[in-house]
Amino acid sequence: MKLNLLLADDDITTVNHLQEIIERELASQFSIFTASDGLMALKRLKETKIHIVISDIRMPDMRGDEFLHAVKSDERFRHIRM
Repeated sequence: MKLNLLLADDDITTVNHLQEIIERELASQFSIFTASDGLMALKRLKETKIHIVISDIRMPDMRGDEFLHAVKSDERFRHIRM
């Protein structure tokens, strides 16, 4: 079973590089989802069962630390590793 990994970062270059590395090295283990800010990342979490989150700290609209705090505080997302 593949784990769903969410990459949250507003820098598309960083997201693309991380996605390339993960797909090259660990493609059989992960399905990758992306979000460009914390609000979009929360939306993704509500739409898809995400298992692992990697988040930038400095993002527009909702900072990464705020996003991660929201995830950690929500009972629906207790299974997520950050």
